[in-house]
Amino acid sequence: MTNKPYDIIADTRKMSHADWLQMRKAGIGGSDCSAAVGLSRWKSPFQLWSEKTDRIAPSKAGEAAYWGSVMEPILRAEVAKRMPEAEVRECPFFLRSKAHPYMLANIDGFIRENGSFSCLEIKTANAYAAVQDWQNGLPIEYYCQVMHYMAVTGMNSAYVAVLLGGNTFEIQKIDRDEEMIRHIIQMEERFWYEYILKDTPPEATAKDNEVLGQLYPRSEEKAIEMPTTARDILTDYEKACQDLALAKEAKEQAEAKLKMLLADAEVGIIDGYKISWKNVSTTRLDSKKVKSLLTEDQLKECSNTTVSRKFTIGARK
Repeated sequence: MTNKPYDIIADTRKMSHADWLQMRKAGIGGSDCSAAVGLSRWKSPFQLWSEKTDRIAPSKAGEAAYWGSVMEPILRAEVAKRMPEAEVRECPFFLRSKAHPYMLANIDGFIRENGSFSCLEIKTANAYAAVQDWQNGLPIEYYCQVMHYMAVTGMNSAYVAVLLGGNTFEIQKIDRDEEMIRHIIQMEERFWYEYILKDTPPEATAKDNEVLGQLYPRSEEKAIEMPTTARDILTDYEKACQDLALAKEAKEQAEAKLKMLLADAEVGIIDGYKISWKNVSTTRLDSKKVKSLLTEDQLKECSNTTVSRKFTIGARK
């Protein structure tokens, strides 16, 4: 490509994993995009902000991410086999948008065909995810990711190669969507300048209770006067509790009626649903008996004390 809209700012082949993680904090990358614009099912803007500002450590990559990394060169080679007329290359660089310097890209590769370039993104998914996430096309998180990459690179299309369930390989071509890209640029710009650079958190969501527990693991012995905005939030909380209680009662009532219909039958079938009320054996440790058999010192050796914070709301005295 000539007149490239990006700069190469690092060679990932010369970086340690720690350096690579640090580089990601210098801007918003493709895998950050869906969280930054509020479309991720897995990560909220608040969690992303907490990670980018070093308030919490980024989520550790699990086995799936590890094997996805191991499989990347193999799957890139498979793309080359299935697209023999195209040139498939690795892109081991960090790219930064010239127009929007907060936008970074570390793409898995690029494909050149008929003189034009496309981004290449490589994914793996287990069998469950293949059914739940991929049956209706590209999951929204990955759609945002490749649109972000096209915004940075200026390319007009992207290929997503995915190994589903370990035995089904698919290649999807995604064309550039200018409206979506404008939206992404606008939302990422707001996230970077309003939240990251001003060190101001976005609003917490239902996904963030665990993150808040990491940020504030211990309470101090003090009471504060809440701001007036807490009144509306408290009203929402109380209404949600009432709705939850009504929904719980309705659920339990429906459960009782279904049990009446099952009677002593283990399974009932209707309209493709399987309703089960089976015998289940449960073995529990008898804590009272254990206490009677052990000395006080032995009980202390078997005990483990942890500290966590419990959230409750009670009437003001």
